[in-house]
Amino acid sequence: MRHILNILIISVLLSCSPKPNGQEKKLDKFEIPTIIQTENIDSVTYFVNRSLSETRGEFISKYKFSESITISEKQDTSLLQDFIWEYFRPYDDSLATDGFQLKTDYKTTFAHRSCWGDFGHYFPVFVVNETNETKLFLGKVGSMFAIQEALDSSRQWRPIESNAFEFCGNAYWGLKVHPKEFVLFVMPKYSGDFETLLRVRLKIGDNIYVSQPYKGTINPNQFYLKRNDRKQIKNDPVRSIKYEFYGAIPKECDMGELKTVTANK
Repeated sequence: MRHILNILIISVLLSCSPKPNGQEKKLDKFEIPTIIQTENIDSVTYFVNRSLSETRGEFISKYKFSESITISEKQDTSLLQDFIWEYFRPYDDSLATDGFQLKTDYKTTFAHRSCWGDFGHYFPVFVVNETNETKLFLGKVGSMFAIQEALDSSRQWRPIESNAFEFCGNAYWGLKVHPKEFVLFVMPKYSGDFETLLRVRLKIGDNIYVSQPYKGTINPNQFYLKRNDRKQIKNDPVRSIKYEFYGAIPKECDMGELKTVTANK
């Protein structure tokens, strides 16, 4: 049963993400690479959200430090030797999940069709191993353990996304990231009339990584939860903040209590 599950997970990962068609000059030190993709971005649009919603930032692949990366639909199975599969969660006592560097490139637009059919503007996020040791990156089928936060009008960092629902509790995976390698995943870009600073919050094991801020625009209603999500947070605010927002506190929460708001009614 576990073998069949692993095959299904591998199939989803390989079928959803565009794969590297080639890599150019290798580097000894990480620099944000130029991403070249065959997808035409002219017809791609920004995402429009009217509330704080689940996100599905998606895994693309793993690479060695290089000046540029060419992305196409060509399959690449070479990284499968570095995947770790377990029934409930990946683990390897000899590998650590700390020591990564989290970097973003919001100026670059990445056209991507997700496993769930969403097609639009994304931007690349890099999880970089600049150490001399192999590290362990953790993910799940269809998405990363990552959300975006934004500064609200009170200059407080608030989540505008939440952890996506896990349709399969066994769909976790790990990936060995060797020295001078990085993981690439993508997060959605939004349209809206509220210009602010944003950042990525990423959970890998027990470690929380927060990126440097970048300028973007959102719908201000993205600070507010949907009605059903408010009920869930009110029932167990501590657990929701820990597992749904990776420690970030939604605008509607104050010391574990849900504020009464009128947005999105």
